[in-house]
Amino acid sequence: MQHSKPIVGFHCSGATGQEWHRLKGMSAGQAPVFTPDFYGCPSRGPWEGASFSFADEAAPLLPTIRALGAPVHLVAHSYGGGVALHILRHHPELVASLCLYEPTCFHVLRDLGGEGEALIGEIVALNGGLKADVEAGHKRKAASDFTEFWSGPGAFDALSNERQAAMQDWVPKVVADFDALVFEPETPGDLRRDLPVTLIWGSETKVQTRRIIDVLTARFDAPEVHCLAGAGHMGPFTHRDQVFSLVAAHIARADPA
Repeated sequence: MQHSKPIVGFHCSGATGQEWHRLKGMSAGQAPVFTPDFYGCPSRGPWEGASFSFADEAAPLLPTIRALGAPVHLVAHSYGGGVALHILRHHPELVASLCLYEPTCFHVLRDLGGEGEALIGEIVALNGGLKADVEAGHKRKAASDFTEFWSGPGAFDALSNERQAAMQDWVPKVVADFDALVFEPETPGDLRRDLPVTLIWGSETKVQTRRIIDVLTARFDAPEVHCLAGAGHMGPFTHRDQVFSLVAAHIARADPA
């Protein structure tokens, strides 16, 4: 695949930049690839502030993105999609295209009126339970509830002991991530409609993420939308080859070098 613009990959909550490591192989040295770790990852450490927003997550990343020297292809999953939209909203000159797998930008559901508010309410309730468990020292329960919300009953117990421990370390940041995803200030008209956009969702996903895809489809002029049969919210891990094939096709379409 030939392309000329840098690629930036943003991971989901509970993962690291390693989620998008394969982007470096796709680039084959033709253009820079930046797959940063967010706050909460071992390399970055926890978020220490009293409150948290996408602006806090994005601030330390922006100098590196600017230093790449050209507008970037933003590739993102879940929470990372919220960060990507924040950067597009506030720094549109940095973005050449957008490829998102199930971005969990719950704030856009407000476009749907009462239905959207009800769907957001389910997330607020989930996050309230996670926060209570974290504050009570029940991080294993919080990590399990978060994992099973996205991947179904038994998903946490099916993880390796190492991954279970990592999720328990991460889960306090999950609470902050959900707050950022729900309360990001925005208006429907503040995204560049003419941007090359690809939106991907799994056929077995949650109603919230499915409806977010519908809202974002309406916000851009000509997005490509793909449903990945049999995949859920964690498609970039469970259906890795199919997801990366769609990412490669997106970049080839958006950046025909």
